[in-house]
Amino acid sequence: MLSRHRSKRGFTLVELLTVTACVAVGLALALPAVQAAREDARGTQCKHNLQQIGLALHSYHDFFATFPPGWVLNDEDAKAGPSLAWQARILPFVKEAPFAYLRLSHPPSLDSPGNSYRMGIKVYHCPADDMGDVNEKRGGFGATNYVGNYGVELIPEESDAKPGSGFFFRNSSVSVRNVLDGTSNTIIAGERSSDTGAAVWSIVRSNGHAEDVVASSNDEKRINTVDGSYSSKHEGGAYFLLCDGSVRFVSEKISSSKEINPPVGTFQKLAILNDGLDPGL
Repeated sequence: MLSRHRSKRGFTLVELLTVTACVAVGLALALPAVQAAREDARGTQCKHNLQQIGLALHSYHDFFATFPPGWVLNDEDAKAGPSLAWQARILPFVKEAPFAYLRLSHPPSLDSPGNSYRMGIKVYHCPADDMGDVNEKRGGFGATNYVGNYGVELIPEESDAKPGSGFFFRNSSVSVRNVLDGTSNTIIAGERSSDTGAAVWSIVRSNGHAEDVVASSNDEKRINTVDGSYSSKHEGGAYFLLCDGSVRFVSEKISSSKEINPPVGTFQKLAILNDGLDPGL
């Protein structure tokens, strides 16, 4: 009796190419969705970070009846320093932030700053930015992706440290009652990515290095443009913390103008506490 053998059939070349093409198309369609989901998650975490900073700022304000100074130095000279930065002063009020070894009551030293001032603090880092714990571009101190609102004036570098029209400058002492334009219409802090130098959270080395911890909303410093400007790794703009604790994504194409007295551009209106003008967001 003859045995019957069933022949084994494999993929033909045409079938294999068809399957490969289908897989490639599927991956091409899925990849943007995966990337979008990742960016959404990073954006959500970045907003959360700014919200935590906002809560810490208001907790500080509740305790001291004022927001923290940008930095504290008696001498206006550009070379005077160093001083603790505003983000260092709110650490006791920031959840998930270690501060036990940071001597907030003592001025820092540039000669031996110690590891405390070089720490990486998760809530101070935007997850979309691959910057490390230390910002080598700004003195080698602990890095942060968030900066305080200096105002609309360009930040002095080689001149006296004059007050800005925002929240954080030398010896600033701004309270909620100074925010005459409304807390929901005024920026208190925003993002700065490593693309434009990021920032440091611990120390202002001198009055001439104020841009290490604050940013200007001057037209020359529009979002995502030059070193020291507000910026982010998020597509098309950056997240900003408003004084009421809310977080808004602001487009890099926001209206901006060279006129600052009175301000004309929306970017400038958002930065000033008491210009009496509605930014129209």
